[in-house]
Amino acid sequence: MAQEMALHALLREVYELQRISSTLVDGIHKKTGLPSPQRKVLRCLVQEGPQTVPDIAFSRGIKRQSVQSVVNTLKTKAFVEIQANPRHKTSKLIAITPAGREAFDTAGKAENALLQAIHLSHSDKQLNQAAEVLSAINTAVQEAGEKLLKTE
Repeated sequence: MAQEMALHALLREVYELQRISSTLVDGIHKKTGLPSPQRKVLRCLVQEGPQTVPDIAFSRGIKRQSVQSVVNTLKTKAFVEIQANPRHKTSKLIAITPAGREAFDTAGKAENALLQAIHLSHSDKQLNQAAEVLSAINTAVQEAGEKLLKTE
């Protein structure tokens, strides 16, 4: 019971951190002109290279239509371009353009400025340990949830 209460308290704090961080980052990126959904699609393209809309949707765990809408907006801003896909005739590849990369990098600099403004008394080692613990908890929660959903 004690571990359940401690885990619940930790998850509440993680949720609150996510809420605060999301609000701050959205505010920062409102100034950069690159809202969160657009930034996330560009991040996928920067990290993984050209991808199809279904591939981006699958990797982000969201609907293809949502990604298509974001890609259409990014295309009008000239932040992405459509390329032929050698593996599929109709499912085109989405690739980031130099202008898209510049916008993504500008957004990253704004995020880094926020991170530099955060002053913690914890060491890098402690922060890395916390990240490892959270990663293990993420895995455990996902596995437990999958097991519970299978039995229902």
